[in-house]
Amino acid sequence: VDEKVVPIAQDVNARNLATSMGVYRQAVINYASDKTHSTEINMSVNPSEKFPTGYTTSSAALWTNYVDGNGIIYIFPAAPLPVNITSEIVALSQNSILAGESNSTGDALIAPADPHPPRRWINNDQDIPLAKDYLGSTPIPLPPAAAIPANSAIWLALRN
Repeated sequence: VDEKVVPIAQDVNARNLATSMGVYRQAVINYASDKTHSTEINMSVNPSEKFPTGYTTSSAALWTNYVDGNGIIYIFPAAPLPVNITSEIVALSQNSILAGESNSTGDALIAPADPHPPRRWINNDQDIPLAKDYLGSTPIPLPPAAAIPANSAIWLALRN
């Protein structure tokens, strides 16, 4: 095995998994924001009716979700992944503090957003909150009812 190929394959796999998570996340946002489903709270929802064309059930099976009573949506892996995707979801989220991983006890979000975002993300008239402003851990607790495993990639959203 060529040692140079393995890290590249892992990077591609992580990027593909993060993209899949992002598609699933958007489907959950669309589903949870639909007025006909607005009473579905404190539970995992089945967003399959909102999947885009071509998004397979095998891709969706990698992820699960929890929508709390405040409309916060938690997206995380349904089972352990073969690679860590945290840096990839942080990149896809454009350095959002809502993307990261659960801490070692699974009760808080750790947002490892890049403390030095690319210049294109910075508006000179605006201060962008960064993960370092929260000392590496956001003040966002994770609900015990969601049963988010420790050290899992997690990407939050809000019901529209």
